[in-house]
Amino acid sequence: MAAFPFFIELKGKKCVVVGGGKVASRKIEILSKFNGDIVVISPEISDEIKVLKDSGKLVHINRCYQSSDIMGAFMVIAATSDTLVNDNIYTDAVNHGILVNVVDDPQRCTFLFPAIVKRNDLVIGISTSGSYPTLSKKIRKKVDSMVNSNINEDVMSLLKEFRKKVIHEIEDNSLKAEILDRVIEEVVFTDHPIDIEHFREKMNGILQNFKNQKNEKHCTNN
Repeated sequence: MAAFPFFIELKGKKCVVVGGGKVASRKIEILSKFNGDIVVISPEISDEIKVLKDSGKLVHINRCYQSSDIMGAFMVIAATSDTLVNDNIYTDAVNHGILVNVVDDPQRCTFLFPAIVKRNDLVIGISTSGSYPTLSKKIRKKVDSMVNSNINEDVMSLLKEFRKKVIHEIEDNSLKAEILDRVIEEVVFTDHPIDIEHFREKMNGILQNFKNQKNEKHCTNN
């Protein structure tokens, strides 16, 4: 059965990861991009996790898992190499109504961890609902390559600013939608790399053209 994609703000929410190896590292690296309060439970952690710890992006509890570790958590990820420990984490989380993901064990998951492409506010999640995770990873690479061609964090920031400007300056909702769609078609999805300054000028030019057309129609009607 297909899983419903559910996007949610993680800032200020306790996210517990039990495990400190390569698998845990990949999950933690992704979570760190979404400003959750990450707590890692493991006697040992990888160099990648140490870097995130030293930069203040997570808290590391240097010991084995205890049931009390998940108290107050929003989500728990079990990424240890011990099946029994993972089972205990799953049971504890379910008993306390906490979302839990046991890595590589879809039957022990109340939420799925998707393959993710992120560019600032643009987030694309890809999942096969646990049926074939490798396919999700392959698709993620293809999507990442496509997005990389023109959409980066600078572009996303400009789009965000431009949308606010259009909402502020244009009253007609259908016209707002038309302007925003035109920018995507003519400026973002092109065969040429985006030059930021040219991108800004092109967006503002599209907005001004719509304003001029609206003024011309208004004058004609009068």
